Amino acid sequence: MKRTLMVLSCLLLMGGHCKSEDRADARQVSRVEKVNGIQRLLIDGKPTLLVAGEMRNSSASTDYVLTRDMATMKAMGLNAVLAPVAWEQLEPEEGQFDFTLTDRMIALAEEHQMRLVILWFATWKNGESSYMPLWAKQDVKRFFRARDAQGFNTTTVSPFCEAAREADAKALAALMRHVAERDVTGRVIAVQVENEPGVFLDIDHSPQSLQLFAKSEELRKHGDTDLARQHFMAHHYALYMDAVAKAGKAAYNIPMFVNCWLDEGQPFGKFPNGGPLPILLDDYKRYAPHIDWLSPDIYSNDFRGYCQQYCREDNLLFIPETFADPGRIWYALSEFNAQCVSPFAVETAFDEPFFTGSLAVLHEVLPQISEAQGKRIMRGFRRQGNEAGTEFDIDELHFRVEYIKELPNAFGLVIRTGPQRLLAAGVGSRIYVSHRDSTKLTRFTNVRDVKRVGTEWETLFLLNGDQTKHNGCLQLRGRTENKPAGSIPAPLTDISYSRITWEKNKNRLMLPGIYLADFFTIDAK
Repeated sequence: MKRTLMVLSCLLLMGGHCKSEDRADARQVSRVEKVNGIQRLLIDGKPTLLVAGEMRNSSASTDYVLTRDMATMKAMGLNAVLAPVAWEQLEPEEGQFDFTLTDRMIALAEEHQMRLVILWFATWKNGESSYMPLWAKQDVKRFFRARDAQGFNTTTVSPFCEAAREADAKALAALMRHVAERDVTGRVIAVQVENEPGVFLDIDHSPQSLQLFAKSEELRKHGDTDLARQHFMAHHYALYMDAVAKAGKAAYNIPMFVNCWLDEGQPFGKFPNGGPLPILLDDYKRYAPHIDWLSPDIYSNDFRGYCQQYCREDNLLFIPETFADPGRIWYALSEFNAQCVSPFAVETAFDEPFFTGSLAVLHEVLPQISEAQGKRIMRGFRRQGNEAGTEFDIDELHFRVEYIKELPNAFGLVIRTGPQRLLAAGVGSRIYVSHRDSTKLTRFTNVRDVKRVGTEWETLFLLNGDQTKHNGCLQLRGRTENKPAGSIPAPLTDISYSRITWEKNKNRLMLPGIYLADFFTIDAK
């Protein structure tokens, strides 16, 4: 009788499953799915955008720094944290695991109501193997290294090392089993497998590598060229990380991804060769089916170009590392349907008011961005380099955006929210609207400067006349606060079309603003 009651209790508590692996499969907190024709990240069954930040590499190395930095990141306005779990700390002795920091990370994510993405710093981190446990680092026979052209060992473990792959996979599986048991509220929603994998060589010159290369499909297809060597290395790095991800998912099935140190046209030796570069994405899709997406770490000035290359029908855009530039975050979410944009070392930007203020405004409009993704009713824009502006269409409407050259920041978005209504948001730009049919004339009307209060928009200003250049321009003048003058309270700043470039206004802290605007169309003749 007791045994029967125990079985029934187990079934009730665990949804009919008693093993942690089964429960993990049943409770899939997050997944990737097509919504409105694009790849979306679903959390608890709903498309969710992550305004995230990646911790510094050592911010999760002790309870002390982890506790402080998580609190900082929450206060900065982030809803998700990308935090490293180092193999050397997780498994200091082979087969002996220490989950203390993992448990603390999950507890803090629950305390702050933030989502957590685990960065698995294991065999490779930035093309090196410095986060492996000491017992693996010291054993160069079992965990053999990639070799240079002279036959000398590098400090990077070879992707052809089966022993390393098996040990890495075993460790990640142990971590994921523990996460499945401990993370009862589903804070952990994805795992990055390794970090910027690859080796600073044209090819691994170990005997195992060269023997396979001599018989490889890549050599037959491309000859003994740099391109063949890149495809060959990507092929085998992908196989390695797929095996690690497969083991992790068998323990707890949540999305797993791989990030990339972009080469930016540099020669071998300047970037880790073998990672998912733009020209190698198809290799990873072919050889790593257990990897859900491939991510660029974008520090390049050509932010737009790399977003375009990784935003594919079969690959969602998830940027785990970039600069703490709010324009990049706004732009990727609105123009390229990014699911996450995460500045690296984001906690160091805690005292930058433009960054934290822009995130606060972004959260006001984030529901509209998420709802519009994939529907072809939204466009984003951002000044890159010395660009004067950009143009784009939404349905029958044509938009011309002019970046205000005197202002340091220029970015924003436009969403068509109804038959004759738009939502625009951003800063440092002027938006002009026209009809794609030249016989018709379209103009703005009822332009309102708004902020979100609860679930409603509160109108701060009705903008007309000079503020809209007589219905011809929607100016993203931003939010700018005045300081009181002694006992005189400050008025709400009203920066008109012409006065926005005045010296006094150029030096103000100008955060993005949000605007609701109607438009009307009449015959031009």
